[in-house]
Amino acid sequence: MKNREVFKKHQAQTFPFPSAIEITSANGNYLIDSNGFKYLDTYTIGQSSYNSSGIYTNVLLDSQGCDSTVVTDLTVTEVIATVAQSGGYLSANISSGLPPYTYTWNTGETGSTISITNNGQYWVIVTDANGCVSQKYFITVSSLPSSTFEVNQDDINIYPNPTDGVVNIELSNNIKYSNYNVRILNNIGEVVYEDINSKSLLMNHLSSGIYTIRLVFTDKIFHSQIIVK
Repeated sequence: MKNREVFKKHQAQTFPFPSAIEITSANGNYLIDSNGFKYLDTYTIGQSSYNSSGIYTNVLLDSQGCDSTVVTDLTVTEVIATVAQSGGYLSANISSGLPPYTYTWNTGETGSTISITNNGQYWVIVTDANGCVSQKYFITVSSLPSSTFEVNQDDINIYPNPTDGVVNIELSNNIKYSNYNVRILNNIGEVVYEDINSKSLLMNHLSSGIYTIRLVFTDKIFHSQIIVK
């Protein structure tokens, strides 16, 4: 759905009632004018329909054969995004639309940034505050290692669990000097915390519930659920 701001300006007519309308917002599949009336996504004037920006001139005839020249100045604002890769992460960057935004990835995740462990094609759809939905934005990933392995559970200890404050990350000697990215995700996949090589995570600002701690190494990944009291 595209967000349209439309002003149809009456220029000349012989019929006594002017034909003018102003579109003030968009919602779902409708345009909404200043009087609260809804119009379908494609804007129609007489026999002509428009869905892209431009200035359009139409001559309309009423039932008595009187004409009216109407100029429509139509501005179309789409939800526009790009997808960028940074290591094992993909991020959706929005350049047009009304925040806040929601995200739907083909992986099922719903944050603006997701972690990936496999090469392949990914896509995201963005919805803005007006309910306007973008097209699918695709990216093909081919730069990840040919295989990504789960970290041996014995190599990482995350404690205490449950916790009401600080969570510690302890690495075994096998991976003690490895670099990694750490993220905390809530139960709908949103990233609520992110850091690099952190050994201590402060979680007392989070609501009570179950979270996922994800550590991403160069060719390994580790997941662990933790309970915040």
